[in-house]
Amino acid sequence: MTSLLLLATVRQLLDWAGAWLRDTRGRAVARREFHALDSATLRDLGLGPSEFDSLWAEGNGSAQRTRRRVAIRRHGHTSDLGRNCTPCCSTPPSSGRNS
Repeated sequence: MTSLLLLATVRQLLDWAGAWLRDTRGRAVARREFHALDSATLRDLGLGPSEFDSLWAEGNGSAQRTRRRVAIRRHGHTSDLGRNCTPCCSTPPSSGRNS
């Protein structure tokens, strides 16, 4: 019985280590791609070169989302949250959350 418990514990540890390794590799690839962006592109996106960790944390759910989001309306217009997307729209975007 003890050997089964030990095997189960080892398997959980290996599963955790595998997930950690996949996350670490994915983060490294994303970091390289982010840092490959030139300053003009980052500026167009409204980002700075030091914001990778913050973006990664928000994107993976390990930090509260604090960035201003853009809502995309069903008919293709975009708007800042809480505003009408264009003069053709008479209703503001729904509920202030991402669509």
